[in-house]
Formats: sequence, structure tokens, C-alpha cells
Amino acid sequence: MTIINIFLLEWKHFIRSPYKVIAILLFILASVYGIHNSVSLYQTQINEIAKIEERLSEERQEFIKKHLAGELSTNQNNNSRDYTSPYWALRQFPLYHFKKPSPSMVFSIGQSEQYGFYKRITFNSSPYDNDLSEEIANPERLQIGTFDFSFALLFLLPLVLMILAFNIKSNEIEQGFMSLIEVQVLSKNSWIVSRVGFYSFLALLISYGLILYGSLLMTSLQPIKTAMVPMMLYTFFYILFWSTLFLFIIIKNKNLLSIILKMSFSFILFVFVTPGIVHQLLSINYPVNLMTDLIDVRDQRQELYGKPHDAINSQLKIIYPQIENGSIMNDSLKVKAALSQSIPALVNSLKKNKIGIVENEIQSKIEFVNKFNIINPIVFFQNRINFLSETHYDNYKAYRNDIQTLIDKQIDVLIEDLWSGRKVDENRYAEYLKIFTINK
Repeated sequence: MTIINIFLLEWKHFIRSPYKVIAILLFILASVYGIHNSVSLYQTQINEIAKIEERLSEERQEFIKKHLAGELSTNQNNNSRDYTSPYWALRQFPLYHFKKPSPSMVFSIGQSEQYGFYKRITFNSSPYDNDLSEEIANPERLQIGTFDFSFALLFLLPLVLMILAFNIKSNEIEQGFMSLIEVQVLSKNSWIVSRVGFYSFLALLISYGLILYGSLLMTSLQPIKTAMVPMMLYTFFYILFWSTLFLFIIIKNKNLLSIILKMSFSFILFVFVTPGIVHQLLSINYPVNLMTDLIDVRDQRQELYGKPHDAINSQLKIIYPQIENGSIMNDSLKVKAALSQSIPALVNSLKKNKIGIVENEIQSKIEFVNKFNIINPIVFFQNRINFLSETHYDNYKAYRNDIQTLIDKQIDVLIEDLWSGRKVDENRYAEYLKIFTINK
């Protein structure tokens, strides 16, 4: 009996098994639902970014008009906020940075639900501001997450493969047909391999169809480029892993109950137990509490505002020694005001030190998890897919680094303009638009 004949016989068996057909249909429905969730999230983020960019343009034009009309000085607006001063001009400067979603997000939402995709930036900002607000606001949503295609692929597909393959060989043995089958095939094991191969091939074809479907949906919005091919490769190796594991169990066991129990145990082991153990080891070895660390910075910030000007001056000169040559140094009142308004530079330095420590700890955690990739396939493939969809931790780390770069630029411009006594007019404002960009 050839492989083709075995495949044809198995197809007949498959379509006559309602529970197997239903399992496949449920997987397809769940996957389609997850794909549309991802497409919806992608479109929502794109639309929100477009709205913010439109509002930014309007705010900047309005500011320039007010400058030209002379409406922004203290004398004109009758309050202490003189927007021709660098401090107040930069505080109100409409600046955002975006983590624009990739069309390959259709495959995995990844960490896009945990981290923000836009950030309003001032010199008082932190790259983690949005992250912390999300964490405080809705911890349940972060735990549950949003259902996507990668979830269906990584968690549901192994269950489907179990349903499709669990009774291979066992029925024939229990009904006494095995000796008859052995006469017709080259070997018993080749017959089993062919039958498992049929269901693996079926699962692969359906998964590829879903990947193509998701790619076509996103192509209508933006070309998905080359993400589809590596996604197909990851899917192939993931199905190969589970198929090989289940095949080994089927070959080594004779009765149905034993096969079901060992398949179930394997699923629980690799999907729940191993990731759970790795997570616990992670928590023990790397107990990082980002929120506590940043709250500590806030306390130190209050202390800075209570320090005498001489102490602030000494700390500031360590970071910006050029202020000693500032044009306002001969005016004690301007120096006093500049020192008070330069405190955000010291706060920013404190934040960067804390964030640097935390980022290093997180990187150590990632490297620790990667050591268990060989026994932690779920996490390994999830990370690969997240990289592909640009929703991995590293993608958001780069996004946060860009935010910090913009904060640093604002601080540098603040110090430069404050200590040179520069006023912000429409020309300087236009220069801000050029300065505060991320060069990629």
C-alpha cells in the first residue's frame, strides 16, 4: 500500500469522523477570529496615530500664529507662563513619538497590549510612563490579553492534532485488524507514520491557508512584505515538533487510554508546566520591580526641588559643564531662575540610571529564559512570531530608547537656551521641529 493510498483511506476516515471535522472547523473559526482581532487592533492604532499627527500639526500652526501676534509673552497673557521663555515653550511643545504597527501584527499581537504605541514627550517624561499607567489601570486585561492567530496556532493546534491522531493504531489493535494491515503495508511503523503524516499535512495546509488569509487582509491596508514566508516556516517546524512527539507516543504504546494520557501529559507539560516552572525560577532569580524603582525616582525628584541653588548648580555642572560659560552668568536673578528650571535635567539623569539598571535586569531575564528554549517550545515559537510581527520586547525597547533620545534632546535644548538667555520666537520654534526628530 502506497503513501497516497494511505492518505486517501485516512481522508475517508477523517470525513466520517464528526468530532475530527468539528475540531478542525473550531480551529479555523478561532484562528479567523484571532486574525480579525489583530487587523482591528492594527487599524485602531493606525487611525489613532493619524488623529494625533493631525492635531499636532494644528497645535504647532496655532502656536506660530500666536507668536506672530505677540500673544505669548507674560505681559500679554497676564500670567507667570511666558511662552517666549525656553522652559514654558518646551513644556507646551506638542511632541509625540509613535510605535507604528507593522502589518505582520496580523500574526501576533505580542506585547502591543502591554506597552503603549504613542507617547507625549516633555522633558519631565519617562519612557515607562505609559507602561506603568497601563499596568495600574487594567491588570486583568494584561493577564488575559487579546486572542490572536499565534494563540490559536500555539495553544489550540496541538489539541487539534491530539484529537486527529489519538486513535491511530489503537482501534485496529483492539479490533484485531493489525495483522491484516501488516500484510498490506511495508511495515507497521511506516503505516503509522503515514497516517500521522496525513493529519500533520492537513494541519499544515489549513494553517498555511489561514496565514495567506491574514496576509491578504493586511495587504489591502499595507503590503505585508516578506513576513508570510518566515511565518510559514515557523508553523512548519511547530507542527513538526508536535507531530513527532505524538508519533513517538503512538508507536511506543498499544492501548488507547495510554496514548491519550501520555498525549495529554505532553501537552500540559510543554504548554503549562514548563513555562510555569521557568517563570517561577525567573521570579526567584530576578525579582525586578520597575514600578517601585520609578516611584523612588519621584521621591528623589521632590528632594531636588528642595535643595539649595548651590547644590543644584554643583550637580548640574557635572552633567553640563558648559553652563559656566553661559551669557546669563553675570545676572544673578536669571541664574537663579535658570537653576530652578534646569532641575528636570537632574531628574532625567536619575531616571536614566534607574531605567538602565532595570533594562539590564530584564535583558538578563530574557537570556535566562532563552536557556530553556529546547524544553520550552511554546515560549520559543511565540518569541519568534513576535519578532516577526514587530511586537516583541526588543521592538518596544527600541521604541522606548527613541523616546529617551527625544527627552534628552529636549533637555539639551532647554539647558542651551536657558543659559544662553535665548527667547523662543517663531524662528526658534521652527528649529525645534527639526531638532526633535528621530533619524532612522
